[in-house]
Amino acid sequence: MKRRIIGSLGAIALTGALALSAGTASADSTISLEEEYNFSSATKMTYTLRLSDSSGTVVTKEACEKAQSAGANTVFKQVNSSTTCAIFKDGGSDDIAKILKVSDDTFTFESQSRSVLTGLGSRMGIENMKVIATFPKGYRIESAVVPDGGDTQIAPTGDSVTWINASTDVHTEGKIYSSSSSSTKWILLLILGVVVIGGIGAFVVMSNRKKKA
Repeated sequence: MKRRIIGSLGAIALTGALALSAGTASADSTISLEEEYNFSSATKMTYTLRLSDSSGTVVTKEACEKAQSAGANTVFKQVNSSTTCAIFKDGGSDDIAKILKVSDDTFTFESQSRSVLTGLGSRMGIENMKVIATFPKGYRIESAVVPDGGDTQIAPTGDSVTWINASTDVHTEGKIYSSSSSSTKWILLLILGVVVIGGIGAFVVMSNRKKKA
């Protein structure tokens, strides 16, 4: 049976988020969820779960600090009446292997958003969320679709994607371009350029010799 939400990492984030929310969102507050997967390599990733409250009545600094007792790190921010608590933790290699699969020069990624919405979203009346995934250098996204018809935005660099209004797990796949292959490509182009220039030079010399003769 597949473990949901990155195993223990997700459990810690969810426990912290549930501890943060004393109950469901009140009528005068609007809570939104954002999930971020930031990969620095195929085996290193930071997972972040953000709860934002437009009224600041549920997501407070005190509540955000209490979420640390679950074992995750937290950062609290407030802009006017809007507050945000980010709960984050580094993922282990076993956890990461469940959501990011690498095979030769291709990769596939699948989030664990459905579990967040089932466990936390349902309690707070949240049906969809924003999901962000940023991949290591050399990773290029080829396709990224929200199964339920939400919006998908791929960064111009091709290594980051944002899903808007996702109500279930999201998926993306792409190719991996190693720096060594890029270096080899430029070396081959350089050699080709030298050969072409050398050939033109030899042609000019031979032409001048024929004219003199």
